[in-house]
Amino acid sequence: MGKLKILAEGDSVSAQSNNRGFLFETLMAEVLNNCGYNIPNKPRINYSGHEIDIEGLSKVGKNKIYAECKCYDKDIDAPKFNAFVGKFVIKQRKNPGCLGLFIAIPGVNSYVRGEYIENFQDNRDIPIIIYEEEDVIEKIRQSNLIVPIESIHNSIDENKYGVGDWNVLYSNKGFFITQLVIKQGSGIPSALMIFDSKGHLITDPETIDYLSSLDSEIKNYETIKSSQSDQEPKVDQDETHEEQDQIVEVVGSSSCFEYQYPSAPQYFVGRKNEIIEIEKFFEDVLAKGVNPRGLLLEANSGWGKSSLALSLCDGLNNRGHFGIVIDCRTASSSKFVLKIIEYSLRKIQSSPLGIHQLQDPLILTGFEGGVNQLLTIASELEKSGVLLVIILDQFENIIFKPDILKRVRDLFAKITDAKSNIILGF
Repeated sequence: MGKLKILAEGDSVSAQSNNRGFLFETLMAEVLNNCGYNIPNKPRINYSGHEIDIEGLSKVGKNKIYAECKCYDKDIDAPKFNAFVGKFVIKQRKNPGCLGLFIAIPGVNSYVRGEYIENFQDNRDIPIIIYEEEDVIEKIRQSNLIVPIESIHNSIDENKYGVGDWNVLYSNKGFFITQLVIKQGSGIPSALMIFDSKGHLITDPETIDYLSSLDSEIKNYETIKSSQSDQEPKVDQDETHEEQDQIVEVVGSSSCFEYQYPSAPQYFVGRKNEIIEIEKFFEDVLAKGVNPRGLLLEANSGWGKSSLALSLCDGLNNRGHFGIVIDCRTASSSKFVLKIIEYSLRKIQSSPLGIHQLQDPLILTGFEGGVNQLLTIASELEKSGVLLVIILDQFENIIFKPDILKRVRDLFAKITDAKSNIILGF
């Protein structure tokens, strides 16, 4: 799976975000110049308070083009799209025949997509096209700004590594491509290779450090500096993450008054109203009667949140569903979330449910590939009327780890947007 990341420096998160926006507009102006448009080097033109990110002319028909560029960490919502539609309609009154481009990475959410299909996809009166991440990457490739990903895959020794997810990185120093690799005998990526826009493997420590400073996820993987099968890979980090990111299910007490552990389901008492309310929520999810796919158990320390989570999941498992309570105290990198996905899929794979969509041995190409596999299985669970509930216990340990928190947010957003049979609890 391919992703596009815009990497920008800055003294603060806000400064980095603003710089990313300008960098993305500069990139898209260059891409559109290579795709049949004349784009002057003047991003963000302001007309009486209506700001236009990119304005230009088609090289063939000399028609106006107005483009909005949105570069966020999550899918773009309806208000931002509707604001662009309003600005475009105003510009269209003075320039009939113009075209609107809404360029969004990583993409638009399901509400925007539904609105676009219903109102704009085949609407010649208001010609608007949405470019999402996959479209943008393809336009970059067509512009010959990066090599085809196939050429990078072909340069990797298939006897030693399987290829996983990949990212196109764009920074002030140009394009780079990071390629996750899966070592033989492993089910998920544990290392990566970095290439320049021409497909040459990056071995320069200074460049690797520069990219790592802008994309902290690179630090979570070994950086392989040789693609030759007869050489041992060199790495830039120790392998402590592999041990620290292990998935451990929460264990209940072995007796009624063993206070060191949460109460095991057989010793759990009380919280009847909460259990009734939560199980009603589970039923509503199964019946597609609600959109949320999140469950939050909030209370003071020692009030039984973990015990309640164990009791809820025990009840689910006894009714033929899947309930998992995972201890977050072992989380040290963003790979923790991928390992949660892997662990959950293995649980389903080893069950008697008869899910045939999972390959054996199970191999996930990375976070994006893992989420896609999880959502595919969710569709199979839906056919059988089965829920998968994953509750992250001791979640406060993740709150101040932005790399992990972002992955949790992305996972939650994707399962909610898909209205799947998966619930994520905290």
